[in-house]
Amino acid sequence: MRLKIAAVTVLCAMAAAVAGCTAQDSATVSPGQASNAAVPGPLATPAASTAPATTAPESGPVAADSTERITVDVDGRERSFVLSVPDGYTNHSPWPVVLAFHGWKEKAEWMHDYTGLDTAAAVVVYAEGVDQAWSPAPYATTSVAEDIAYVEAVLAWVREHYLIDDASVNAVGLSNGGGFATLLGCQAPEQIAAVATISAAYYQDVHHDCAEVPVPHLDVHGTADSIIEYYGGTRHDTVYSSVPEVLAAAAERNGCDEGAEIMRESTEVLEFRWPGCEAGLQHIRVGGGGHTWPGGREDPNVSVPEDFATYRVLEFFGVGWRM
Repeated sequence: MRLKIAAVTVLCAMAAAVAGCTAQDSATVSPGQASNAAVPGPLATPAASTAPATTAPESGPVAADSTERITVDVDGRERSFVLSVPDGYTNHSPWPVVLAFHGWKEKAEWMHDYTGLDTAAAVVVYAEGVDQAWSPAPYATTSVAEDIAYVEAVLAWVREHYLIDDASVNAVGLSNGGGFATLLGCQAPEQIAAVATISAAYYQDVHHDCAEVPVPHLDVHGTADSIIEYYGGTRHDTVYSSVPEVLAAAAERNGCDEGAEIMRESTEVLEFRWPGCEAGLQHIRVGGGGHTWPGGREDPNVSVPEDFATYRVLEFFGVGWRM
């Protein structure tokens, strides 16, 4: 059961709510309640969509319930990604897509291992950046245009071989990958149905030249993140935005009302939802959470359940999963 603070919905001015609303300390939740509240139940595998979809052969190069690395040509440059095809895949109805972008100095396989996103009832693409980085971070060796072209090439390959729902292509990223996922939603909203960001590095260019089209956004960040701090800072001689700044910009772009509804998930987890949005906006603040995928295989924080972020991301995308 999800509890509302003080048994009612609490409204705070957005920046104040995220930065310093003290309602977090005004309610108590038992450990049992925390565990039950924090992990939503599995969603049903999506029924056949009425949205536009591509055509595809009966089976692609990667079999159902399998994961393999695929190579594509991007403007004469060889790049690759790891593809996970869900158990039960057929070309009888279109499937959602989840694009997953790793953090700096990581490989696609690592994100596959610590997120468990291959439990999704979706075709999952674990993308891989050149030199294990994504633009527009200061350490990236590719341009924004090059990385967007890579995503377009990957999606073209997936559409050629699998039946996907073009209205349900979603992007999620950790750290540097979260910044790039945000950039995709900013500059290519016609291709991205929703964005989820985990401990995201919001370097300033991430928000440059955003389209006015609203895009659903779920942000998850720990208050004890010492790599990309919750309230912003400087890294690699480059300023990155705070979580409150990012949420304020997203609320404006998505046409949300000024107040965030705050709900306690557990003793350490608060959920913020903005009402009246043209496209949904949610934030999950993990008290004491570090620079990691909450509930992932490398997360030492026991205040969130196993696979917490994975299930919350899939729930936000409207994508089912298998337990």
